[in-house]
Amino acid sequence: MPSESSPVDKMGTESLSVPLHQSHIDAAERLYRRLPGYTAAEQAFEELQRALPGYSCEIVLVKAAAVDRLYSARVQGQAIHHLAWHIAKVRSCRCMPPVENPVAVVEEIIKAPGVEKNYRSFASKFAHFFIDPERFPIYDSFCRKQLARHLGRPMRQLKSYCGFYQATCDLIERSGLSPSLREIDHYLWLAGTYHDFLAGQRKIGAEVIALFQCKSPEVKKDLKILRAKP
Repeated sequence: MPSESSPVDKMGTESLSVPLHQSHIDAAERLYRRLPGYTAAEQAFEELQRALPGYSCEIVLVKAAAVDRLYSARVQGQAIHHLAWHIAKVRSCRCMPPVENPVAVVEEIIKAPGVEKNYRSFASKFAHFFIDPERFPIYDSFCRKQLARHLGRPMRQLKSYCGFYQATCDLIERSGLSPSLREIDHYLWLAGTYHDFLAGQRKIGAEVIALFQCKSPEVKKDLKILRAKP
């Protein structure tokens, strides 16, 4: 997140292409609590971090595998081992950039030797859950789409983690709100996913589709709120 000394855009929510209000964040939180698979995964990560706070190769591998399996990081083949080994190595030799520079941390993780694919999503999720949840927004395609809608920017500007991180900070500052990064992630992910669902996209998890199709009046009300419009 930006430091207190960072310049803040004072234009307010009216400067956003699609305004963001506290009601959107609140609706997303209520909806997210109806996804037991996702909430259980987040609780599992918290328990894992408390039980295994270190960064040895073995501990990092367990954490990396948990993120990959429970949070759809889609790391292929042996790449998870290379990523875990690299994280453990740079942490142990103090080569990891400081957490005050989250973009550099994520970029360092994805430079793992032997890994050809760019695993930004995995790196951001690992850093969010196992380094500092209030410094690392989670890089996700649905989040990127929703950010682009709010800010009126083309998706290509949010492809790098640097662009994504800056856009997330920009959205929070312009909205005038103070959500946690976990809350803004829940909102961006759910709103972006719901937008694609309404557009006919069905490459979405079964649990999330079931939520979007739920007949509960409370769910329908929150989904209506979730559809932020200009």
